Amino acid sequence: MKPLLAVLALLLVSIPAAAQVTFTLTADESRLDENAGTIPVRAVIANTSQLSAAISLELRIVQPSPMQILVDDPAWTCTPIQNGLRCTHAPFVAGQEVVLDFLLRLPERAGRAWVSGLVTYNIVGIGASNIYREAQATMWRRFAVTNSGDGNERGTLRGEINAVNAETACRVWPCRIEIRGPMTIAPLTQLPTLVANDVEIDADRVQLLGSALALGNGLHIRGDRMAVRGLTIQRFPENGIFYEPRLRNSQFVIEKNEISFNGVRGIVVERGIVTRSHIRDNVISHNLRSGIFVVTSTEPSLPLEPVITIARNTIVKNGASGIFFGPETQTMLTTDNVIAENAHMGVSVARGATMIRFGANSIFDNAGLAIDYHLDGPTAPAGLNDTGVTGAIVSATYDAATNTTTIRGQGPKDLGWLTFTYHLYANASVDSDGWAEAERFLGTAPSTADGTFTLVVQGDLRGQYVTSHATRGVDQAFYDTYELSRPLRVE
Repeated sequence: MKPLLAVLALLLVSIPAAAQVTFTLTADESRLDENAGTIPVRAVIANTSQLSAAISLELRIVQPSPMQILVDDPAWTCTPIQNGLRCTHAPFVAGQEVVLDFLLRLPERAGRAWVSGLVTYNIVGIGASNIYREAQATMWRRFAVTNSGDGNERGTLRGEINAVNAETACRVWPCRIEIRGPMTIAPLTQLPTLVANDVEIDADRVQLLGSALALGNGLHIRGDRMAVRGLTIQRFPENGIFYEPRLRNSQFVIEKNEISFNGVRGIVVERGIVTRSHIRDNVISHNLRSGIFVVTSTEPSLPLEPVITIARNTIVKNGASGIFFGPETQTMLTTDNVIAENAHMGVSVARGATMIRFGANSIFDNAGLAIDYHLDGPTAPAGLNDTGVTGAIVSATYDAATNTTTIRGQGPKDLGWLTFTYHLYANASVDSDGWAEAERFLGTAPSTADGTFTLVVQGDLRGQYVTSHATRGVDQAFYDTYELSRPLRVE
């Protein structure tokens, strides 16, 4: 075996470092030309010193559309292929960086451009290889809010919502309402529901104030794809943002907003089917009921990636739970949020919700549990399919010699196809029933074959209370997070 291993090692060492060809494909939205309907894209192929023949680059439109790929570079020869072009660079000089600048043209001067590139090349002594990349960019049909009035004329928020709703192009192409402040918009009657296939509200230093209304949401949006960013939405009688997805794979992003002091909830995602959506970087506080209320579903194929990711939000002092997941919700990820001082639970998960996963949040000073499945208080474990308390902290001790705190726990056995990962937290205190929350994230610990887990933390945690929650994975997918364990005081 030794001679064979030596030959293999020699072969591995003899592969030239320059074989690591790199390929980037980048669309530049900052230089798009809305009058011409073009978006510039640059393809760069580097580390070519060991290539033995010309480079071939296939450019294809990923989604069928009237979009065109325009190449005007004498160093490249291009011929049509299905949904694109096949281009060859000539003359080819090994070692040079190869660049192709081209344009994506959208005849409607609006749309989502999505192009792929496949570079094929030959390496001396190795043979053919290839690299695949994609680039995306959006050209919006723009609608501008230029004043804080509440009339139906163009330039007001009401007028621009009506204009988007009336514009047939917004049923097909992406449309954006832009609001630049500082500005306070205080509607005197309910704003119309924004209905479009693909719509975005992009604001900067803009307050949407609902204190003059008896009924109504701050924004009510219905459509396949939507985004809201940069708004302060306050004091509406009902919800800050009320989103109704379609009964297909809708996508949404709600980010960088302040949503507070509304009469029902901060953000509501109603029944529908969504995928690859985000609620992130918002401040959601002092709403009468839950900060975030999700009752939507997902596609029947049970996607492995989160359907909605709730991340980096500050969700505090709401009148019910910080976050509520309804009975139809599936495949959610909640991570890196601060969830504190809410009047019910930090996060409530209704019976019937599945694949609800938690990362490293900071959850503290809520009136109820940090995480409560079934809205019934601490749930005793009843088997591997249950989401009750799983994994007990069995010891937590400080070692002055190493200035470390070691936390050990016991949970279900890791079966290979069934895995458990534990997130551990430190808390300053426990409540009157002896429970603690998830105040400060300490780290993660995998389960071992016998079900034990260990985390060593730098520093002295004596006097603090340690908790953990287990996340179960089936075949490295289909994750569920359990309720928090009983706390144990560090000694």
